[in-house]
Amino acid sequence: YFICRGPSTCYNSIKPDISAPGDGILSAIPFGYEILGGTSMAAPHITGSVAILRSINTALTVDQLEIILTSGAKDLGTPGPDNSSGAGRLDLFVSAQVAIKGTDFPVAKILATDSIANEAGLVPGTITISRTGNTDTYLEVKYSVAGTAIAGSDYAAIPENVTIPAGSSTATIQITPIDDTLQEIDETVILKIISDPAYIVSATDTATITIKSDELI
Repeated sequence: YFICRGPSTCYNSIKPDISAPGDGILSAIPFGYEILGGTSMAAPHITGSVAILRSINTALTVDQLEIILTSGAKDLGTPGPDNSSGAGRLDLFVSAQVAIKGTDFPVAKILATDSIANEAGLVPGTITISRTGNTDTYLEVKYSVAGTAIAGSDYAAIPENVTIPAGSSTATIQITPIDDTLQEIDETVILKIISDPAYIVSATDTATITIKSDELI
């Protein structure tokens, strides 16, 4: 809450590029340790991550490191890059996989770009699955389906995978509610990306759609 937000006053661009833990961090000080907060606590997380990534591949350039760090980040708040957390929160485990496999290897991410579906008017919710890396060929992304809503009675059934076409970095899934006369509470549809050798699963691996009932209890 005490850190500045973007956009950049120099170029009106989204800032920060990425975020890392920076509040309540145990830090070394002269003659001991102290719990501190600020960008001075967050930046060393990124610096240490760069050191680890360079130990995986010493030839990584600054531009490649930026791609690796941001593609591995866990999206926070508003879907996509924003002026509070940039590409999201650092996730070194995912970024290390990108460093090993290369920046052309896809990282699959899932976001609820329209997180509300309404029974009234049959307004669908939208989930977007995206990939980083090379887009020359298609990519099939698999996911599990959970939540309190039931396919076929609360919403139209969806397939168990989605194909991102060649030349594209995204594909969408529509969660279309089925309007019934039941008095019920709002329900959820939760999609979670399943691991597959064809892609790396992003830290942003789960998306939730809420189906709003028009006959509430």
